Amino acid sequence: MPALLAGQIPIYSGSVETAAQAAAAGADLVVIASSEPTQYKLIVQPGIKSAADLKGKKVGIDLIGVASYYSTRRIL
Repeated sequence: MPALLAGQIPIYSGSVETAAQAAAAGADLVVIASSEPTQYKLIVQPGIKSAADLKGKKVGIDLIGVASYYSTRRIL
């Protein structure tokens, strides 16, 4: 996204969440395609039956800023 916003590349392939965050910060963007719904699923311990059961719990992700990170935020 930084390279797109700097005009160094003409197109960016990434998550729609990244585009939404950039647009919310004032970037002039157009999303031309999206692969919604997300392919990611939230995997939890058997004792968790609803989103409310996650309150106060820790959630693990692989890297901040990658598609799985934004998908996890969206799911939550």
